[in-house]
Amino acid sequence: MILIAAAVYFIAIGFATQISEASHFYILAALIGSVQGGVQALSRSLFAKLIPEEKSGEYFAVYNLIGKYASIMGPFLISLLALLIRQPRYSILAVGLLFVVGSFLLLKVQEPKDSPSTEKN
Repeated sequence: MILIAAAVYFIAIGFATQISEASHFYILAALIGSVQGGVQALSRSLFAKLIPEEKSGEYFAVYNLIGKYASIMGPFLISLLALLIRQPRYSILAVGLLFVVGSFLLLKVQEPKDSPSTEKN
């Protein structure tokens, strides 16, 4: 489901390069809103399954730190691409690259067969 949400985001990025009317913005907002909450919950849940339960506080601190880093990296990449191609409308495509790389890395993740909570029973 996370990969499906990433695909929806990728489609939204392509759509964002073509916005020309206010109604397009509302369509884009609805598209992103349809996956935003779910992908956030799913990614946190998957992360919780992958980390050692006894060190969850430490791992989630790093998880949150990476989120803060992403809030800097995304705008930086958009700005850099806008500067390089001189077309601000298409600079959002830089974020698409992040979704492609993230999806590729997610495909490499091997989910544990049993969650940590079921192993204790």
